[in-house]
Amino acid sequence: YYPNVANRIKDYNPDAKIVIMLRNPVDRAVSHYLMDYRLGLISNSLENIFYNDSGLYFQQYFLLGKYFNQVKKYIDIFGSENVHIIWHSDFKVNTKLEFEKLVEFIGIKSDCEINFNKIHNSFSMHRNNFVRKIYSFNFLRKFLSFLLPARLVSFIKSILFVKDNKPEISEEIRLKILDFYKPDIENLEQLLSVNLSKWKK
Repeated sequence: YYPNVANRIKDYNPDAKIVIMLRNPVDRAVSHYLMDYRLGLISNSLENIFYNDSGLYFQQYFLLGKYFNQVKKYIDIFGSENVHIIWHSDFKVNTKLEFEKLVEFIGIKSDCEINFNKIHNSFSMHRNNFVRKIYSFNFLRKFLSFLLPARLVSFIKSILFVKDNKPEISEEIRLKILDFYKPDIENLEQLLSVNLSKWKK
């Protein structure tokens, strides 16, 4: 997203291979917001952030989802042959196949055993606002993760958090966010010669 990063990578390694995973930008915005909310980093609603149209959280949740210029920049600097796009939806459906495409693109052989069925970072919610407040102290989380055995950390998380369905945002705000992204999605379709009609529904 930041303007000088691609050139800095190119200066560091002119032969770098660039891997970009793209997710439906509306889903990505909601997911990013929920992650920050779960961590206690934000209490404002997604709707308020969207309508205020400014600030760091607007950038993080919404501007990062405008992919066209970001992808084009890397293609222009590294060449399309050195930029590999992974579609998040394809990755979820057939992780093994997308992994195989990735290692082929990088130019390595992988014969290691990987459990593609294991789910990482599944969604959970804090049991109450007190837990959410405590969890918002990043230094405390890092310190405890460093200090305590991984199994104990997992056990503590199982007590403090509960597996739950992700909160739904209203259809009205979802459609408004989609309208915000549509021109960018259409530009991305032309750039990559793909059909992203599923993103525009």
